Amino acid sequence: PNETASPLEACSFTEGGLTTPTGEISDAATLKRDGFNAIIILSESGAISAITDGMVKRLLISNGISVVMPDDPTAIAALGLPLQGGYGGGLIIAAGDVEGEARAVFIAADNLTGMSTSDQ
Repeated sequence: PNETASPLEACSFTEGGLTTPTGEISDAATLKRDGFNAIIILSESGAISAITDGMVKRLLISNGISVVMPDDPTAIAALGLPLQGGYGGGLIIAAGDVEGEARAVFIAADNLTGMSTSDQ
């Protein structure tokens, strides 16, 4: 059996075996959409990544025209259901302070899941 130096907080099983992220995890959420499965993880440093296909991929999220991403997100959630309003491929929600106010930011998961509103 394999042993880890610390307790597992998130992992993904693939044909190649178990994939685990490195570093401390602050929060995690599952994103499932029509056969696509990922674990969205938030590191203690505020980085958001996805474990999918046996790989850990850092998600680079930019500010929108009128929406500012928290510098240090404190919580995340994910929903794979197609939603109207530009979230056809699912939704990731990041929460944290923006300019001294608690905010929740909605992030379209289309690029991650490979689906969009037209796929509904």
